[in-house]
Amino acid sequence: MNKQLSILLVGSGNIGRRYLEGLAKLKFETKVQILDISKDSLLLAKKFFLSLENQGFLSVSFNDSVEDIEGTFDIAIISTTAKNRVEIIRNIKQKFEIRSWIIEKVIVQSLDELRKMERMFINNKKVWVNHPRRIMKWHREIKKTFLNNINTKNPIKVKIQGIEWGLACNALHFIDLVSWWTDDVIKDIDISGLNNWSKSKRKGFEEVYGIMKINFIKNSTLELVCSPGELSTHSIEINTLKSFINIDEQKGKAYLSDGNYLSGKVDNLSDIVPEVICKIYRDFNCDLTALEQSILQHEKFLESLMKHRRLTLKEESILIPIT
Repeated sequence: MNKQLSILLVGSGNIGRRYLEGLAKLKFETKVQILDISKDSLLLAKKFFLSLENQGFLSVSFNDSVEDIEGTFDIAIISTTAKNRVEIIRNIKQKFEIRSWIIEKVIVQSLDELRKMERMFINNKKVWVNHPRRIMKWHREIKKTFLNNINTKNPIKVKIQGIEWGLACNALHFIDLVSWWTDDVIKDIDISGLNNWSKSKRKGFEEVYGIMKINFIKNSTLELVCSPGELSTHSIEINTLKSFINIDEQKGKAYLSDGNYLSGKVDNLSDIVPEVICKIYRDFNCDLTALEQSILQHEKFLESLMKHRRLTLKEESILIPIT
């Protein structure tokens, strides 16, 4: 790199700290300015950073006000919760010149916010949403080895099930995964199997249990099953016309029905960050999900959850309290 990389990291909670850990693995000079209105969160992030065995080539500042931040940025990373995300990004865009963006899912909590997000970035295509499985080496090998000929006449049926894995907040990760596997987009979503909403373990947010079925244009399907109880590892089952695949992400094994298997692992965010940042900075590109593609996924997903809240809560839901 010919010059110091400049990064704005907005949000210093658990996800923000994982980004910070990943940034510390970069092999070149990088200036990171962290913004969070919570002084407690910033203090925890600072302690976390100082505890890292290797702080790399980072120069880091911790700020609780946007007024304390200066300069232009190669990359902005938005790792706040989905609440008020549009307002946060709008304020940052108005104050700073930013070359590229990485945004955490869920990107927004309503269809109105989704449209606003779309308009804000209508002239900027260098915006990506962090659905990391599509850039993980193991999942790329799974796609290349087992799922390299998916089309209308050869669709797949995917079932993901487990206990307390967070359907409302994590479904988009798996929707994106199947969309990437099949090079397809959502046709419709069946919410008839969902149960009532309940409070999430995360204060201010909610979750839903039950079954959600996603149908894709080219005939592939995704069934998401989440049950209440003691947290357990989810399973991923894939049926093709000729074979069956079972992916155990905890064990790092993808088993094929003929007895073969493919070993690998689900990479930590901190291990993915260096590759993502380097590619954006070097090539001005990224293999994460493009914002425009993620917006299409969010639109169908948010529509279905809003409909479900209207049916179960008997109220006109505008915001869906998920993140």
